[in-house]
Amino acid sequence: MILFFSVMIVASLTMAFTYVPAKVVRPPFAVRRGDACFAKNETVCDTYATSAFYFWNLTNAEAVAAGAEPPKLVEVGPYVMTEGKEKKSDIEFHPAEPEPQSRAANGTDGAIGAKKTRRPASVSYVATSYARWDPDQFGAGRALSDVIVGFNPAYATLVRAYGSELNFLYALTPRVVAGAVGGIASVFQALAANPATAAAMPHVAAAAADETGAALATLAEAQWADCSALGGASVVDLALPAEVLAAFPIAPELCAYVKAATNGSMVGFAAGEAAALRAFLVEHDPSGVAALGFLAADAADAAAALNQFAAAANFTAAVTATHALLAKGYVDAVARTYGKNAAAAAMGPLLGPASSGMFVARPAQEWLLGYVDPLTSSRYPAADPRRLVRAVTKTFLHDDLHAGVDRVPRAVADRAEWPGLGATPWTLATGTDDSARALDVLESTGGAGATGSDDATRYAYTFRNETTYEPVSGKYAARAVYSDVKNRGAKNEPEVLAWFDFGSSLDFGRAVRLEHEGSSRFAHEEVELHTFRVARETLTPCPVSLQNCAFHSNAHGAFNVSAHRSIPTVVTMPHGFDADPRLWGFLDTRAPANSSANPFAPRAEQHQMEWDVFELSGDVLGMRLRYQNNFLVSPTDVFYPDLWTPPAEADAFDGDEGVYLPIAWADVSWRAPQSAIDDIAAIIKEAKSLTIVYMIGLPGASFLFVAYHAFALYVKRRVARGQREARDELNAQRLADEEDARGADVFSARDPRFQRGGPPPLGPSVVEKAKPFEDPYAVADRDHRDDASVVVVDVNGRR
Repeated sequence: MILFFSVMIVASLTMAFTYVPAKVVRPPFAVRRGDACFAKNETVCDTYATSAFYFWNLTNAEAVAAGAEPPKLVEVGPYVMTEGKEKKSDIEFHPAEPEPQSRAANGTDGAIGAKKTRRPASVSYVATSYARWDPDQFGAGRALSDVIVGFNPAYATLVRAYGSELNFLYALTPRVVAGAVGGIASVFQALAANPATAAAMPHVAAAAADETGAALATLAEAQWADCSALGGASVVDLALPAEVLAAFPIAPELCAYVKAATNGSMVGFAAGEAAALRAFLVEHDPSGVAALGFLAADAADAAAALNQFAAAANFTAAVTATHALLAKGYVDAVARTYGKNAAAAAMGPLLGPASSGMFVARPAQEWLLGYVDPLTSSRYPAADPRRLVRAVTKTFLHDDLHAGVDRVPRAVADRAEWPGLGATPWTLATGTDDSARALDVLESTGGAGATGSDDATRYAYTFRNETTYEPVSGKYAARAVYSDVKNRGAKNEPEVLAWFDFGSSLDFGRAVRLEHEGSSRFAHEEVELHTFRVARETLTPCPVSLQNCAFHSNAHGAFNVSAHRSIPTVVTMPHGFDADPRLWGFLDTRAPANSSANPFAPRAEQHQMEWDVFELSGDVLGMRLRYQNNFLVSPTDVFYPDLWTPPAEADAFDGDEGVYLPIAWADVSWRAPQSAIDDIAAIIKEAKSLTIVYMIGLPGASFLFVAYHAFALYVKRRVARGQREARDELNAQRLADEEDARGADVFSARDPRFQRGGPPPLGPSVVEKAKPFEDPYAVADRDHRDDASVVVVDVNGRR
C-alpha cells in the first residue's frame, strides 16, 4: 500500500506539472484562413462595439463670425449606435518575406526608432464598420432630428486647398466669365422682348429671333469683347429695371474694364484676341486651375500661355504682355464681384438648413451619417461617397448590410482617400510564424506612398527643416495580443506598443506606448483584467520631450495630426482631459465647469482612453477609445475676416492664427462577449480544480495513506518483535523446565546466570516461591524421596 500511494504522489505531481499546463495553455493567437472572420474573401463579424457621440453645440456662431464674442459651447448628447459589426473585404493572406531591399542598409533611413526586420506572414483586407441606432440610450429628450450648430470642416478644407477664399473665387473664373457673357445675352433677350427697344435695336431683335440661340450668343460675345453691340456702351449704362441692374455690380464686359483701366486709350481686344481669351478662361480648364496659374504668372508668361492656347485652338491672336496684364486685372475684378456674389449665393444664408460656410447647422443624423455642402458636394455626382461630409464618424448603418451595399469606394483611385470615406485598408501580421508579432500593424492607412510603394509604412515629419520618418510599428490599437504582458506580468512595465491608427481616418501616424494604470477590474470572479492607458511621456509636449518635437506636439495631452489631415487638427481626450487648456484659447479655467466660459469638465472615469488586458494571455479584452477632434478655425480673407481669435494675453497655442474648436467627442467602447469571458473563466476554474486535485488533493490523500500505513507497519513490527521476544523467553523457560524435569542438574553449569551466582532461569513466579533464597542442594536433599526420583516444581501454580 505504501508503494501504491507513493506512486500516486509521483503521478499526481507529474500530472500537475505536465498535464495541467498542457490542458490550460492554448495555442498562441494567430490569424488563419479558417478563422470565421477570415474564412472567405468577404466576411461580416461582430465587434461588440458601442459608440456614443456628444456634440458641442455652438450657441453664438453669429457673434463668433463677427468677432464680437468667444465661442460658447453646450454639450448635447449622447446619440448612441450599438451592435457594431465589421465587414472585411478583399481578404488576402501573404507569406513571410524579407524586408524590401529599398530600405537603407542600416535599417533606419532617418527613421524615428526604425528597425530592419523580416516582414512576417500577414493578412490584408479592407474594413468597413456598421451599427444601428439605439434610441433607448440617447440622452434625455434627444433625437436624431436635433439641430446642431458646429464648425464646417468641408469649407475650411476648401479654403485651405486653394490657399485663400480669394483663390477659390479666382477658381470660379470659368463659371463667372461664362455667366457674365450669359448675363449680357439675357439683357439682349429682354431688350428684344420690349417693342420699344427692339425697334431701336433691330440687330439685337434679329439675333434674338434666331431660335438656335447661336446668333444671340455671338452678339453677346462681341459685346463682351469690344462693346460693339451697344456702340461702345456697357449693359449697365442702359436704362434697365433696378432688379436687372442689381445683378450687375460692375460692368460685365471685358471692353468696359479695359476702357476704364486705360482711361479710354483702349476700347477692348481685337476679335481674335478676345475670342481666344474667353475660350481660355471658360473652356480651357473648367476646374479653374488654369485661371489660377494664369494669375500667378508674370505678364510675359501669361501672354505666352494665351498665345500657345490660341495657336493650338486655331485662334488668330497675338496677345501682348499688356493684353495679358489687362486680362489678369479683369479676372481679379470679376472674381471679387461676380465671383464673390456667386460664392455667397452658393453658400446660402448663415446657418441656413442647407447652407455652407465656416459654421453650419445640421440635424444630428446628418452630422453622423453625412451632410451635403453646396460648395464642395457639387463637385461630385450623387452616388459618389465624397459628396457627403462626415466629420464625426464613418460608421454605416446595418441597413447597408441587409441591402448588400458595398461601401468600399472602388471608383476612387487613390486608396489614401478610402479611410476618410469609411473604408480602411489594413495589413496586419497574422502571428502564424511569430506569435510575438500577432496583430502588428505592417502597413498603415495614411503614411506616405499609401498607394502601394515601399514607403507605405512610413510617415514623414518635418521639424526645423529636417525630415524624419516614423515607421509603422506596434500592435493594432483597437485589439491586440501583448505577449510581453503575458511573459512579464501587467505590473512589471511590459513593452506595450500600439500603433495609433483606429481606422476611418482616425490615424495619429505614430506609435504610442501604453502603461499599466495600477488598477484592474473583474469581468468575472475568475477573470481579472488590468487597465492600461496612454503613457504619460506620450502626452508630454515639445521641448520637454524631444521625441514629441518631431510630431509637433506643442501642447500637453494633445496629438497634433495636422501633418496627415486636410486642415490643422489636434486630437485630445474628451473635455480636454489631461490636456493644456490654453490649447483652445477661449476657456476660462476660473469659471465653473459646464458654464458658457468653460464648458469642459474632464473626468478620468468618463474621458480617459483605456485598454483592458488579460494578463494570463496578453489579450486585449476591452477598450474605451475616447477622443475629441479639435480643428483650427482661422479668419479668412473674404467672408470671415473678423472671425474671433484669442487675445494676446490669453497665451493660447496658435492663438495668432485662430481658435481650436471641437465638433463632438466620441466614446467608442467594446468588451469581449460574456460567452468568451465565461469560456476563459471555465478554463481557469478547470485549471484550479486540476491543480487542487493533482497538487493538493491526490498528493495529500496519498501522503495520509502512506503515513497511516507506515505507522501501522511500525506498530505491527513492534508488536511482532514483542511477541517474538515473549516466545523466545517462553521457549527458554520450557527448556529450563525440561532440564529441571530430567533430574540432577536443575541448573546447567553452562548457564551464565548460574556461573555469576544469579537467580535460576525460571519465571518470576518460580523466583518468588524461591524467596528467601535457599541452597539448591539443601532443597534437593530435603525433598528427596526414596521411592521416586521426580522433582516437582510449582510454575505459576501448576505442577
